[in-house]
Amino acid sequence: MKIQKNILFTIIVLISTSFTFAQFSHVGLKGGLNLSALDTDNEIELSGYENPYKVGLNIGVFTEFDLSKNMSVSAEVLYSQRGMLTEIKPNTEASEHFPEGIFTLNLDYIDIPILFNYMFISESNFTPRIFGGPFASFLLSAESAFEGPNDNEELDMKEFYKPNEFGLVFGLGTTYKINSGELIFDVRFMKGLSDIADFEGWSKTTSRNISVNLGYGFKL
Repeated sequence: MKIQKNILFTIIVLISTSFTFAQFSHVGLKGGLNLSALDTDNEIELSGYENPYKVGLNIGVFTEFDLSKNMSVSAEVLYSQRGMLTEIKPNTEASEHFPEGIFTLNLDYIDIPILFNYMFISESNFTPRIFGGPFASFLLSAESAFEGPNDNEELDMKEFYKPNEFGLVFGLGTTYKINSGELIFDVRFMKGLSDIADFEGWSKTTSRNISVNLGYGFKL
């Protein structure tokens, strides 16, 4: 808990310091596709036990402030569908230990990334950029669903997961000028640093997420 408070304090200091020296650029809307999974210290290595990425969506708003000609800082507030997906295939080593079927864990968050952007300015309407920074997430809901050949079950799992999460996000993208606005495209990788599991006897659990996003920013 102390570590999480220190991370949150650091994020607040970064935001306050950056925005103090920044000039407002634009606000906008964005959304995209999430590919998420969870990492634990106790990975299961059995044939027929597969963990493909879980597909979800994100959508929200952002604001951006210019620090210089090539640098800016942006803050986003996104509703984000994350979690994990596990499939136990029939007649495999895994099916001898676990019931056959597909287990889905749906974790819905409000993600708040603070991104420091470096833009590669040119005379074209396209402006490539790279970015990175911290993020804080706040859990809205946690639900599990199991679909098997003989059984379907859904459970509320929110009590087993911590209400917040902290981590880092990195990515690259580009903007395209359209009149007074900008069309925005980016690809990013989010890695949780804090343990999100909140039940005794379970190993440390962290999240990872790849997202592809499209948005539009405009000046007020």
